[in-house]
Amino acid sequence: MITCRKCGEEKPLDGFYPRNKVCKECTKKRVSEYQKGTGKHIHNKACRNYNKTEKGRIALQLARDNYNESQPLKQKAKWAIKRAIKKGKLIRPGTCETCGSSCTPDAHHCDYSKPTDVMWLCKACHVEWHKHFRPSYPEDLKAA
Repeated sequence: MITCRKCGEEKPLDGFYPRNKVCKECTKKRVSEYQKGTGKHIHNKACRNYNKTEKGRIALQLARDNYNESQPLKQKAKWAIKRAIKKGKLIRPGTCETCGSSCTPDAHHCDYSKPTDVMWLCKACHVEWHKHFRPSYPEDLKAA
């Protein structure tokens, strides 16, 4: 049992993030308050300014390259949708499949092994879907 430095409650070890003396609940509360306040905007502005520098552009490109290398199936599915839309095989609807709002919906993959089988979701519904579900991957990629 460890005592949280913020709330003073004794909690088991799994109630804390590694190398942290503040419990998970207090940490989540602090982060939530930060994101709702001006802190997030200040941080985002600093990130945008950094990304405009030469060092920032290099770091951003490196991060993109790493992501693209680590997610080949997602990238193939993304490009399959772009090609299908461009060739006219797939048409982007003007409304979200879930809420029916008029927008330019995202192509959402529930299963990356079926690249052209997508749901068309607005940004809000897309975020909400990922809060509750996880996309499926072929069995051979789960072991990797």
